[in-house]
Parts: sequence; C-alpha cells; structure tokens
Amino acid sequence: MPSPTRHIAALFVALAGLALAGPARGGEPAPLLEGDLGPIPQDVLDLSRVPLADQEARSLFEQVRRRILEHHADREVSEADLYLAATVGMLDLLNRRAPHRASDPHGILESNALLGAEALSSAEALRRGEKTGVGVEFQPASPLGGILVVQRVFPGSAAAKRGLQAGDRILAIDGHPLKDAPLRTVLGMLSGAAGTPIHLRVHRPRSAGGTFGITLTRGTYRVSSVAVAYPAPGVAHVQVSHFNGLTAKDLQEALGSARAAGIDRVVLDLRNNPGGLLGPAAAVAELFLSPGQLIGRLEDASERGRDLVARVEDGFRGRLVCLVNRFTTSAAELVASALQDNGRAALVGEPTMGKGSTDTLTVLRPGLALRLTTTRLLRVLGGTWEDEGLTPDVSVAAYPSPDGVAPQLDPVLSAALGLIDSDEGEGWVAPARKPPVRNVRTTP
Repeated sequence: MPSPTRHIAALFVALAGLALAGPARGGEPAPLLEGDLGPIPQDVLDLSRVPLADQEARSLFEQVRRRILEHHADREVSEADLYLAATVGMLDLLNRRAPHRASDPHGILESNALLGAEALSSAEALRRGEKTGVGVEFQPASPLGGILVVQRVFPGSAAAKRGLQAGDRILAIDGHPLKDAPLRTVLGMLSGAAGTPIHLRVHRPRSAGGTFGITLTRGTYRVSSVAVAYPAPGVAHVQVSHFNGLTAKDLQEALGSARAAGIDRVVLDLRNNPGGLLGPAAAVAELFLSPGQLIGRLEDASERGRDLVARVEDGFRGRLVCLVNRFTTSAAELVASALQDNGRAALVGEPTMGKGSTDTLTVLRPGLALRLTTTRLLRVLGGTWEDEGLTPDVSVAAYPSPDGVAPQLDPVLSAALGLIDSDEGEGWVAPARKPPVRNVRTTP
C-alpha cells in the first residue's frame, strides 16, 4: 500500500501540473484530465529537487493549499490540518537530510520533531536522573537477530520487581513477535506511560524455566547511568550508559571510591551510549582532563562558536582507556573525541555512530515542544565526526556479552585490559597532536 507521504507528494505533483496547464476562468488553472487516473506512478517527482526560488515555492504552496480547501473531495480536511501536515513535513525533511542518516537507517536518531506531554515528561525525568518504562537496558544489536537481549536491569524498576535478568531474551511484546521488526517499532512498543501494562515473551538460556510470559506495569524509576566493576587488580571498568542530570556526580563519587581503594587504572566504557544531556557529558570529560584543556567546540547556525574548557582540578589522573562502538553517539562521541584528541586515552573498539550535533528542546505551549538540531559539535583538533564517526586507535569488533562483563566473554574489554597494563597504555599523545590549552580560572 502506498504511504501517506507518497499520496501527498503525488497530490503536489498533480496540482503542479494543473498550474502548468494554464489559467481557466477566474485565473484558476484548468484541469488537465478528469477521471480515475489509476495507481500513483513509482516515479513521483521529488519536490526537494525541483529548482524553485523561495518566492516560487511559496506560491506553489499557496496554490496547492487553496486548491485542496476548495476542490478536494474530502470536505473534512481543514486549513489547520494542512498547516499541521506541512509542519510535520518540514521536520521530516530535516531528518531525511541529516548527514548521519546512512548509519541510522531505522531513524532512531531523528532529532527534529514536535513532542507532546509524555515526551516532555520524559525529558524532565532525564534531567532528574529518572526514566519511565519497564526498567531494562538492551543490547542495541545482537547476533541472534530479531531478539532483544537484556543487558542490564535497573534496581527498583518493574523488570527488577518481576525478576528479569541480564541475558534474558525478549521474543515478543504484547503478542507481537520481534523477528524482522524494525528497531524503531520495537522501541515504540516498549515505551508508554507509567501505570500501563506490557506483556513480554521471554526465553532464559540455561534455565529450567525455558520460555515464559510475564506482564509488567511500566513505572518511573531512578536510573544510575554509571556502573562499576573490577575485572582485574587495580583496574576499574566504568560503564556510562547515557548522560543524565546525575551522571557527572555519580561518576565523580565512583572515581573517588576507586582511588580510595587504590585503583590507578580505569577503562571508561561508552559502548552503546546514545548520548543524552550535553552539559553532564562535558562534565564527565572534565573528570579525566587537566584544567585548561579543551573538551570541544559548539557551533550554532550562524557559525558562532563556543569552547568547552575543562576546569576540574581534582580529576582522575591515572591510566585510561576508552571503549567505543557503532552505537556510541553524539554527546558520548564528544567525550571520546576529547580524550583521544588530548592524548588522554586510546579508543578501543569500533568506529562510532557519527552524529556530530546536538539538539535543543523549546516549549512552544503547554504540552507541546519543538525538538530541533541547533548545534554542531567540533573536535579539539578541528573538524567534526559527523557521518564518519570516530576511528578507534585499536580496532576490535565484538558485541558485549549478554551474560556480564567478564573479560573472557568480552574481547573488547580484554583488549583494553591488555593495553592499559602495557607500556603503550602510558599515553597516547601522537607527535601530530598538539591540542590547545586555554588559561582558565579554576577558583571563583
């Protein structure tokens, strides 16, 4: 069945053809044909490629809008409907033209949208370090195909209360099998308001229970975006799953506890980190840099720039390796690039997603907000990672194990542990890297 977008595009093309047919009485275009014109052709004109000046495009829009209101058979279409559809179309155009779209075929990273009350509530919860949902974190991709593998269960969440475990495999949601389902569709099935039920079909490997069904009630729960493990003597493996309002504080406390325990080496794990709030991400980078070192540069639509500069004096100064993969995105890429460009840490893993931009959320009226990509993120040494992503210093292509973070099950972590104990792990300042340092006041 042709999509609504295709119908709308065909309507625009047909009406443009009417406009070219010449004026009839009253100055209106004369119909070229009338009747059942058959299915919409496959070669519908891509209006984004039509070479129209701004004034011509504005005139075409007004012609089409007026023609629909006066002549379309559906008399229930209102002018408000058309303006709202045009608004959605504008935002869809921005998303389709995003440079990172090639690496995001499912549109998971679409950044330009109108958001309602539920999405606004989720944004506020992110600032407080909370989430609404079932309370699990999945591997974004799995060699199993069409199955979600639980990577983490958040304490206090619905999933924790009902006993879901890391390594559980979700086969179906509310009776809909996940095999061949687009990732964006799956994420939509998982989301929902607090208090709403969701039924999961679960397979638990190596369990007598085998496959079973479980019903959860979505709720709001505290999200710790920082998890710490100790895979080897003197080494802390610190996973940062995303950046919320509490991430920098939680990480600073974790690093303080590690130092007190004699830990002098850290593996910072940014794999599968989709980004989050820009301020907390920059604050995380500060914890590993020296005062005055650049974190990155922000550039707005007018190409005005603003430097992000580290100011923390008592950050972690021990050996550091940073893990990345193709799901390390946006603000997480900013942190990784700052560590790499300043020669602070080697990147180990896969090339990152390649989203070198960040968004703003503006409330337009109660219950309605505009999310818009407004800022480019630039590297310390210049340029951007948009579309191309960050290239790791040590390439290791592997997925994290669904059964935990034991080094023997995680080749990327194993490579990092080997590097951090070697002479190469002492520092990664290449001769060509001369990152600038800003003189900053670190005390009020």
